[in-house]
Parts: sequence; C-alpha cells; structure tokens
Amino acid sequence: MIKKMHISQIKTYREPYKIFFPFASLFAIWGVAVWILFGLGLVDQYPRDYHAIIMIAGFLNLFACGFLMTAIPRMTQTFGPTLFEMGAVLLPILILPLFAFSPLSFNLVLFSQFCLLMFLFIRFNKRKITLPPAFMFIGIGILGSVAGLLMIIIGRDTGSQTLIALGRLFHFQMYMMSLVIGVGSRLVVFLLGYTRSAPTDMVPKTPVLINFVFAVLFVFSYLMEITSLSGLAHPLRAIVVTLFFLLRWGIYKLPVHRTGLAWSLWTSCWMIVLGLWGSALLPHLHIAFLHIVMITGLALMTLLVSTRVILSHGGYNLEFERKKFPYFGLVSVVAITALTRFAANISAELYLSHLMYAAGLWILAVVLWLWQFGWKILFAGNDQRSC
Repeated sequence: MIKKMHISQIKTYREPYKIFFPFASLFAIWGVAVWILFGLGLVDQYPRDYHAIIMIAGFLNLFACGFLMTAIPRMTQTFGPTLFEMGAVLLPILILPLFAFSPLSFNLVLFSQFCLLMFLFIRFNKRKITLPPAFMFIGIGILGSVAGLLMIIIGRDTGSQTLIALGRLFHFQMYMMSLVIGVGSRLVVFLLGYTRSAPTDMVPKTPVLINFVFAVLFVFSYLMEITSLSGLAHPLRAIVVTLFFLLRWGIYKLPVHRTGLAWSLWTSCWMIVLGLWGSALLPHLHIAFLHIVMITGLALMTLLVSTRVILSHGGYNLEFERKKFPYFGLVSVVAITALTRFAANISAELYLSHLMYAAGLWILAVVLWLWQFGWKILFAGNDQRSC
C-alpha cells in the first residue's frame, strides 16, 4: 500500500523570502519602466492598467507573499511552505508581464492569490498559539483580493461596470492596506519600540470586538464608493485608519527605538494618514493623494519591513538598522518620487513627463535598496538570529 504523507511530513522551506524578494524588486522596476518606454514611444498601448497590475500583483504582492510564507509559520508555530506551495503562488505572477495587457492577467493573479489563501488557511487552522485579533485584517486582505479578482473577471464577462469598479477597489487598494494593518499591528509597533514582545510572541492585548468594528468600517468604506454615499467613503476610511494607527499602533508617540529603520517606518505610517486625509478633503486630487499612500506609505513600508526580514533571517547584526544613510536616503528618494508623481496630476501638460521622471526616481530608489540589501538576500551573515 502507498502510505499517504501529511503535508507537514513533506520537505518545507524556512526562508521563502530569498526567492520572492528578488523577483519582487524586479517587478518594482519593470512596473514603472513601462511609463518611460511609453513616453519614448517604444510602447503603443497606454500602460495604466499594466502598471497597476504589475506594481500590485507583482511588486507589492510578491514582497507580501515572501514575508507571509516566511513569518506566518513561525508566528503560528506550524511548518514552512512546500516547494509546490511556493511554485503555485510564484509561477503565475512570473509570467504575468506577458499577459498584463490581456484579461487573462486577472485569472493568473486569482490562481496565485487562491493558493496563498490556502497556504494561510492551513497554517492558521493548525496554529498552536492564539493569534492577535488584528490578524483578521490579513484574512480580510487576502479574501478581499480573491473576491475582487472574481468580481473583475465576472464583471468583464457580464459587462457590469459596478462589479469591475468594486473588484478593482478590493484588489488594487484594500488588499495591501489590509495586510499592512494586520501585520503592522505586531511587527511595525515592535520595530518602533512600542512593545517589548517579539512579533512571534502572540499575546492578544486588544478585545476582538474593537478590531472587528474597525474591520467592518474599513471594508464598508470601500463598498460605499460604488453607492450614492461615495462622497463619504474617503473620509470614513481616513477616520478609521487614523484612529487605528493612533489608538492601536500609537504613532502619536515618537519611535522608542531611535534607529534609521524606526524613524523611516514612523514616517511612512504618517504618510499613509496624510494621503488618506488629502484624498478625503480634496477629492478632485484623489488619484494624486492615492499615490502618496501607495508610494510613501505602502511601498516604502514594504521595502523597510523587508530589510528587517533580510537582516534578521539572513544572520546579520541588527545594529545595521541604527545607520541613517541607507534608510534616510531611501526615504528621501521615495519622497521626491511621490512629490513628482503628485505634480503629474496638477497639470495636464506635465502629466506624461512627470510620470517618466517619477518612474526614473522610483527605479533609483529600488536600485539603492538593492545596493544595500540585495546581496544580503543571497549571502548569509555571521550573526545568526531569528525575528
């Protein structure tokens, strides 16, 4: 008889970030390079949707997948991903650039996201410790992404613009914001020094009901955008996220850890708040402020958090985080990138040229990140420790 093997008996991998992060950084470059190519006349089709799906499903999503597949098994005290699980999540995204101008792109991302959802479900279901209530935002993010992609696919088949619009909101906006809120509730507050317990010490300190109320209002703010109450959607979201960051994260306090990483993370938190309130108070500049949230908020925070993963899991001395240059330099270039992208929405005459300038600056930021941390992904340090 053939003995059936349990998934926990199959060979698993402890450091998936070593595979996902390099590809994510390449997507970060290619996702904006298309604007330069378009401006130079080397790409005929307007690349707005191509840019969006490459940056969200490629860059941000692959960094998120690398982090989750590395950290969640430790946080739940279960087991790492198998080669099959990693391949099922990664491979559809790797071929995405070939189909990003095609409706098939959403099917590829959907398959990848569903496999990620299954990976998380298995680990959460077999967890050996109680998880923080704020982790419900991780589930909301992944489920929202899957639901959003399904809505886009069905909406295109049925001609429902409402479904497409809601699906885009769920996948392109709510997905990453939810992950940031969920993961940041443990990791960001730890890196800022607001809590002494490590991210792997899962001791819930906030009532489930409070987090549930925040989560319901957060999701409702996206649903409102396709209703007659759309004018209240952005203010509600700004209020919910701001209160969560102030009350649950405590960003009204200066970082306890006065390191380059902590100050940079603290700045990115406030840029998310600034972008959301800008969108709420100046709705005619919604797209411009959305890019403030995306660039100096979600994207910058993603790059910063990934540095802790690389240093800690790669066996490097965490004293590196006290350095100012690599972190403040990255923040400065990303901030200039965001301002340049913001200026593109101020004048139609400046639009394409400033998209190209912003793309060039963003590529510079990613190259700076790779220069400081890229080789650390591939080669182990001497200070072996775990985050």
